[in-house]
Amino acid sequence: MSDVYRDRERKAAKDHRCCECDTLIAKGSTYIYASGVWDGSGWSVKFCKRCNEVRGKACKFARYDPDECPQIPGLAQWLVDSFDDLHDLKTNAEIIEAGGKILIELLAKGQRAY
Repeated sequence: MSDVYRDRERKAAKDHRCCECDTLIAKGSTYIYASGVWDGSGWSVKFCKRCNEVRGKACKFARYDPDECPQIPGLAQWLVDSFDDLHDLKTNAEIIEAGGKILIELLAKGQRAY
């Protein structure tokens, strides 16, 4: 868990890559810029809106426990560790897409981790 954390939506002035799924964040589109301090070291990342939505669902599934929510970056690995159905998928983008669907189904049924 970060000592300090902040995120906000930005509009891309140039092309970027999502730190989670590695898809293109095209110039002119909106994305999430997150930054913070962990153990005295600063960090920052950019991720696409889809990954931000899936991360939110993952944290809700984990009951917003900071120790159980996915690390940044680390969403795809968290999903693979949480759901056996995702082990055969090859790319982070595929894992995050499928994991997001699983989380939607589980949350709709009122299911949470532990």
